[in-house]
Amino acid sequence: MDTLVTALDVSAQQTAWKEIETIWNEQSVVIWLPILKIKNPMGSKFGNAQPSVITPRLIWNIDRVYVK
Repeated sequence: MDTLVTALDVSAQQTAWKEIETIWNEQSVVIWLPILKIKNPMGSKFGNAQPSVITPRLIWNIDRVYVK
């Protein structure tokens, strides 16, 4: 791979990541298991916390989270 992933050109980054993903999928023994529950550490002193599957998991609705 002659292109660095840290290149400034977006198309070069996409090409590099596509090559990385292709190598990963062809040469690794990984089974992706989709899960519906994600465990995020959060203290019990916070209320109205609703973690999301999409990042950022804990702070996507930080404007509604309060301290008890």
